[in-house]
Amino acid sequence: MELEKLKQRVVEEYYPEEEELESAHKVFEKVADFIEKEYGLESHFAGSAGRGTSRKGDKDIDVFVLFPEDTSRKDLEEKGLEIGKKVF
Repeated sequence: MELEKLKQRVVEEYYPEEEELESAHKVFEKVADFIEKEYGLESHFAGSAGRGTSRKGDKDIDVFVLFPEDTSRKDLEEKGLEIGKKVF
């Protein structure tokens, strides 16, 4: 029984509430819509927030921008920085 209490305490202390997870997803959706409209590129909600495993109060989200396979490294760097600056 003591182990169950410990597990519950850890979940309550460190795991975000559903509203916090939903908020992170809404932010990603806004970012993804912007990237799609401005650049015609898809994106992926990654990292712990994307998996729903982030810690309570963790406000970062990881967004992967999906470029065509034939995009040169130079274009990846330039476009990636441009998108990052405009989004954030």
